[in-house]
Amino acid sequence: MKETLQSDLSGISVGCEVRSLPVGDFVWVARPLSDISAPSSFKEVVISIVVERKRADDLASSIVDGRFLEQKSRMQKLGFKRIYLFEECTGMRNLHISYETLLQSLINAQLIDGCEAVNFSNGSQCAEYLAALSRTLLSKAVFDLTVYYGDSKPNNPNLDRLWGIPWDEFSFKSKKSPVLSLREEFGRHLLQIHTMTGPKAANILSAYPTPISLVKAFAETRDGDWRKQSLSKQTFRSVNGNLEELVHHMYNTL
Repeated sequence: MKETLQSDLSGISVGCEVRSLPVGDFVWVARPLSDISAPSSFKEVVISIVVERKRADDLASSIVDGRFLEQKSRMQKLGFKRIYLFEECTGMRNLHISYETLLQSLINAQLIDGCEAVNFSNGSQCAEYLAALSRTLLSKAVFDLTVYYGDSKPNNPNLDRLWGIPWDEFSFKSKKSPVLSLREEFGRHLLQIHTMTGPKAANILSAYPTPISLVKAFAETRDGDWRKQSLSKQTFRSVNGNLEELVHHMYNTL
């Protein structure tokens, strides 16, 4: 998938380098036109935009295993503008998570976390968007790019005045946090479900601290009427209606 996108970018005369990123799929790195005046730590400056590309099947998988929330949290720590590129794919309406849930996760990222999300029907459209963004950044960075380091940041970060941080600082700030326990990861995953709240998630975790324990509990209600089981009465007393259906659908179809 990445090789195809790289080829698409090359086909429209947009150069790119492939290297391991601590977070995100695309960043833009500015280098000084002359080595004379730039401090050694400023040889590479990451412009304050990070882009994460999510094809529908990858987004579904990342929601299930907790990567989506973990990556989103690390991107937020940077203080950068965050953009999700959502790309449709074949069979996206037959995933473990419904298409509506995928879209809701992106809506939540916009409304709650302040991210941007752009939808594409194929990789070529995604490449065209990246190319346009690259040209915009290039035209601005040549004339005006403020470099911040340490705890300093612009008061009103936006695209009108470009800013960035040294590559080493970008790598440090966006590195993975200490590994969370499975219970913590499960709780973070539950909170991605539309209308789920902290107390409701905690109620589920008190009885089912891992995803597999909840999956097994649903599987044991073999008569199909799972709402009448003790599972629903005891654990789901604060989870009802559409939310109850969403939890059941997500953890009874994995």
